[in-house]
Formats: sequence, structure tokens, C-alpha cells
Amino acid sequence: MMMDFATIPTGFEPCHTGTEPTARPLSCPACKSPLVKKIAINEEHDDDSVAQAASRIKARIKADKHVAAADERDDEHAALASSLESARCANLLLQAMSFDAATREQKKDMVNPIAGVSFCYRCKVHVITDTEELTTLFDSVAIDNDEDAIEECLKGRLLVAVDDKEVDAVTALDAHRKELAEEANQFDGRANGVVVPTNARDFDYEYRHKIATKVIGGKIGRGYKLSEELCSECEMPLMSPPADGEEEDASAEGDKERGEVVCVVCPKLQKKMTKFAAAKIASKSTEDTNNNEVEDVQENNDPSDPVEAIIAEARKAGRTTNSAAGEDMRRRVAEAKMFLNRRAQASVATLTPTSSQAADEAETPNKLAVDWDELLTKGRTLLSDRLKEGWTITKDNCIGLRCKKTPLLSKDGEPTTCTVCGGCGDGLDGAYALDVNSQQQQQQQAAIFEWDDLVTNGRAILTERLKQGWIMSSENCAGVNCKGTPLTGYQGGPSSCVVCGGSGSGFDGAYTALKSEEVIAAERELVTQEISYLMTMGWVLRDSLCDTCQMPLIAEHVNSVDMCILCGENPLSASLPPTCFDDNANTARQLMTMGWMLPEDAPLCRNCGGIQMCPPHSSQIGCINSVCPMASPAVFKSPFLPNLEQKDRVMPPSPPMKTEPPPQHSKGISVMGRFIKEGLPTVVCGSSQNSYADDSSALSDDMSQVRSVASSALGAILVRLDNAKYQLETLRESGDADPEECAKKSAEIATLIEKLASAAVAMKQMEDVE
Repeated sequence: MMMDFATIPTGFEPCHTGTEPTARPLSCPACKSPLVKKIAINEEHDDDSVAQAASRIKARIKADKHVAAADERDDEHAALASSLESARCANLLLQAMSFDAATREQKKDMVNPIAGVSFCYRCKVHVITDTEELTTLFDSVAIDNDEDAIEECLKGRLLVAVDDKEVDAVTALDAHRKELAEEANQFDGRANGVVVPTNARDFDYEYRHKIATKVIGGKIGRGYKLSEELCSECEMPLMSPPADGEEEDASAEGDKERGEVVCVVCPKLQKKMTKFAAAKIASKSTEDTNNNEVEDVQENNDPSDPVEAIIAEARKAGRTTNSAAGEDMRRRVAEAKMFLNRRAQASVATLTPTSSQAADEAETPNKLAVDWDELLTKGRTLLSDRLKEGWTITKDNCIGLRCKKTPLLSKDGEPTTCTVCGGCGDGLDGAYALDVNSQQQQQQQAAIFEWDDLVTNGRAILTERLKQGWIMSSENCAGVNCKGTPLTGYQGGPSSCVVCGGSGSGFDGAYTALKSEEVIAAERELVTQEISYLMTMGWVLRDSLCDTCQMPLIAEHVNSVDMCILCGENPLSASLPPTCFDDNANTARQLMTMGWMLPEDAPLCRNCGGIQMCPPHSSQIGCINSVCPMASPAVFKSPFLPNLEQKDRVMPPSPPMKTEPPPQHSKGISVMGRFIKEGLPTVVCGSSQNSYADDSSALSDDMSQVRSVASSALGAILVRLDNAKYQLETLRESGDADPEECAKKSAEIATLIEKLASAAVAMKQMEDVE
């Protein structure tokens, strides 16, 4: 029956981990019974008594050597006492005496407990819980010449206990071991008696399902399709390879006999079986080598040395013990030693460096420098690959200075990750934790906009632009830090601000660094949706990012130019040059004489506000504005326009040669503007030599029809204009809406109103033509 602390014998006290009131009691490693310690009563031995006892033993040994008829028992005790005294400093027996309690003789009566050494009443042995207790035991042997204690040491009847708290800490430190080691141990027949798998069914179903989830997920991304059939070996779904057959796994050649479906899980399980078999062979050879080494050491031991004899006896007792308690005890001792070593290393690492170490670190600041250019290149490639795998762009950017605002990615609710530094996006972990110069670089390279300098430089740029022929607009930049700088444009092109470099809205250019989280989230959502839609249309996702906004680039086909959703050319929201609306009116007038019709449901283009018309004998509707990105190519390839391509288009004169090209800050979204660059026929609205007055005689018969169509178009434009004004007034009266969103919508409606007004003026001119 296990003894508790309520039944401690007289003269004993319980053993604890320390002297604090909260110290935990110690228990026997074999039977888990509470340990007790005998209280020393009037038994004080100082160092002088120990030294005198040791001298007495040495003198006795010397005298016994000269006496031929000395007692054999006295020689044995003296030799053992001398060996224990020599082992006292080296502490050689601490590891050699960690044996199971099964090695002791149960029939022997309980030995006399030694004061100051932990004792187990149930196992009737001393339990060493500290090196000081081993020293106390040696002193007792050397001073009192206790025969029971000598036999206790000689027979190996000692237990070495380890604090359970330290063992739990070791277990927590080693909880995250490698997955491959877990898999090898799971199927290691030598360790746990499980037979090494030889076919796919030997694996557990959960294990096979885990492997199949990873493999099938990767194959689906490569074009494979799931089948309703199951593999007869691993019971996992079969897959059909792509139609071209280039992505078919070479390891699945054995499954080609079944037709078009193959199993992609069996080859992976076969590799696992090979690894497990190799691990078993390696462990067996290691065990044989260790056994041979132990035998060699035993053969080389000197039998005349008492210390070697004790250690050999202890090893022999340890090898003959196969109980689970002994194995568990040795494992706990090894884990405790590992834990103590790690704790010692951690305590050394927390110490402050000396002056010499600080000097060495100051002399070599780039010792752990990180190649950020290489990480940035690989991170961009990894970002594109992860987007293809189903990762989503979050609303946050990595704030690390070296990552250049790389968007953070997330998948299935996992923590966000930066593909450049590998951290969570706070600029402190990942590669920044290895770069010793990261803190200095963060202080030196902090991006702070000096708006006063930008305003001063902008004035100088404005002067140079006016000299080069730029035109100053009547509008000013809406940015709060641009101080009302007027916008400038070149030859009817889009306007820009010379201070922030944006379009004048106060949200682009240099203000992109001051965007709110809501704006950034909206931009990323737009990019994600547009890329997904365009990829379904056959567009190609590039493995690089935009240098301006760090968003993924996309191209119409492999050999086409890269385009950014946010920074692409020909923005859909940009207003067209004023001359385009005059050209639209003239083009519409000329097309209507050739049988083109104005549709009643959608007379204006939803993108540029231009006129949409249908060719004769066709229901296709297209914008007649050649500059509009939504213009249909079929409209300009109509056989009813035979002479349009031979005429010259009335355009502003070509700009003079400049030493410095105008900046392209105002380029925005465009995924359809490539129609213009790929040789789209241009609609000619007039000629520089001939005027439209020369053709009036040819059109005199149809002027009544032209005026009727123009009147109907003008009425539709006025209806659209009234609706736009009503929407603008509604936005101004709404008080609980987001101010920023209202301002954005108001700007869009104002642009639409301007376009409708221009179109109405053009239709009015057509109606008044005589």
C-alpha cells in the first residue's frame, strides 16, 4: 500500500523540490511513493572529521598491504572506500546508477536509511534527487564504513529521480518534432511492434486521406480532373490527366492500362514505404553498432579497478532490465539533461555582451546582412504562384521598408504572410530578424514626404512646362498639401499636378502613401475581381508586380505587354479631348447618310458618353468614337465606309521635339485600350484640305431624316442629363453616407454630366444644319 505524507515515520521529513513554501513534494520514480529523508540528530561531521576518516582508511589500507594475513573482507571494504572517495569529485556514478528497482533483492531486509539522503520506504532503496545527496552518501561510506550502504552501492540498488516539472518542460520543448520522424516512428516495427507497410492498405485510412488531400489539390491546379472511380489499392479517387497529356505524372505509368484515369496517391505512398523500410534498416544497424561498442568497452575494462568494476556491474544490471519503468526512467533522465543544457544556453544568451564583443560587432556590422534584392525577386514570383493556388490578397501591406509595401496573403483563415521577408507583416520578424542593420536602415530610410520641398520643385517644373508648350488649366489640384496648384496638360491630353504628380483628385500621386485602409481594401478587391474575370477570358497572369502599386501584372497573351489594373494606360474614367466630341457629331452625321441607325435603348456610350450606332442590316451596337476603349472593331470594318480610311483625320498638330517627355502620372485603368495600339482603323471625321461644306449637295436629300434622328437623340440625351442631375442632388442631400464615397460618386456624375452636355451641343448643331 502506498504511503502518504500523513503516515511519515518518526524521525523523517518529506522531500521537496526546494525550500520555498510552494515547493512540490518528490516521489519515487519507480513506485511513485512519497520520498522521505532521515533527520540527522546530534550527528554532525565537519570537514576535519571527513579528512580524518579518509586518512584513517588510507593508513588502514597501507597497513593491510604490509600484513600478509590481513582479513579479505577488510581489503574489499578498503578498496571500495578508496574508489568511492576518488569518484566523489568526478561524480562518475550519477549516470551509471540510474537503474530500475527490479535489480534489487526483494528478500533482503530494508537497509538503514542514511541521514540527508532521500529514501523510499516501499522500494527500500535510497533515491538520489541531487548531487549533494550522492556526496552525503559517499561521506557516510567513508566515515562510518557502513556495510549496508557499501552493498547498496555495489549492487547498484540506487535510483536517480528527476523533477517532474523539468520533464514536462522537456516534453513541451520537443512537442513540435519533425513530421518525417513522426511518420517513421509510426511505422517502425522495431520501436512499437508495428509491421513496416508493404502496400497501400497497410497505411491507416486517415493517413492515406491526408496524403491524398495534398496530392489531389496540387494536381487540380495542374489541370487534372477528379473521377467518380476509386483506386483498388489505396481506395482514393482516381484522376484524369489534361487533354494534352504533358502534365501526366511519370510515376503513374503503371496505371495507364486502366484508360484515361490514373491514381496519383499510390506513387506517393510507395515513396513513403521506401523511406520507412530504409529507416528500419538504419535503426537496426545503429543498434547492432551500439551493442558491439558496449561489448568492446566491457572487454577493455580493467577488472582490477574497483570503479570500473562498479560501472561494469551497473551496466550489466541495466542491460538485463527490460521493464517499462526502467526505459521510462532513462528517457526522463536524458530529457532532463537536454532541458538543463538548453536552459543554460538560454541564460548565457541573455547576458549582456562584454566591451570586446560589442567592439567586434561594431567592426562587422554586415556580418548577417540579407540580400534583399534577391528576396524581393523571389517574393514577387512566389506572390504570383500563391495567387494561382487560391491565396487571397488582404487589405494590409508589409510595413517593412525593404518589402516595398508587398501585399500580405492569406489562405483558409491562416495568419497573413509576406512573400518577401516571410514574416507576418510587422517588419520585425522573418528576414528582418536576421538583418543586423534593419534597425538602422529603418531610421535612415524612413519615407517622409516633405511637402514644402515638393511645392518648391513643382513651381520650377510648372515654369519649364509652360515654356515647352503646356497649357495651364482653370482647375486646381484638390490635394490638401498642393496648396491649390493649377493643373497642366499638353495638347489636349490629360491634366496633371506638378506637385503631387497625380491627376488633381488628391488621392493619387504622392497621396497614395496616405491612403486609408478602406481605399486600399477597395483597390485590392477591385484588382482581385478584375484579374479573376480576365483570366477566365484567356488573359495571362505575370510573375511580376507593378513598380508603382505593387499589384500583380496581367497580359492579354504571352507575347503582349504587361498591364496593371490600377496603373494601366487609357483610364476608363478619364475624359476624352474636346475635339473628339466634335468628331463624333460629324461622324454620326456622315454615317446616318449611309444607312446607320441610332438605337433607342442605348444611344450613348456608357464609357465615354459618345454616340452608339448600328450598321445597316445588322443588330450590332458600337461606339463610333475611335478613341474610346469600348469601340467595337466591327463598326469600323463595315463595307459602307469605303473612303474613310483614305482621308486624313483632323487632329491637333504634332507636338514639337522636347528634351524631356511629359510625365505619365495620370495613366489609369485600362484593359481594352490595346485595341488602339493594335492597328484599329481610325474613323476620319474630316480632311485638312476639304471642308464638309463641299459635301452638302450630296446630303441635301436626306437632311430631313438627319434632323429627325438628331432630335430623337437630343431628347434621349436630355433625359439622361436630368437623371444625372437628380442623382447628384440626392448624393448632396444624403447625410449618413460616407463623405469620401460621396465625393467619388459626385465626381463621376459630374464627369458624366459634362460629357452629356457636350453630346447635346453636338446633336443640337446637327439639328440646326440646313
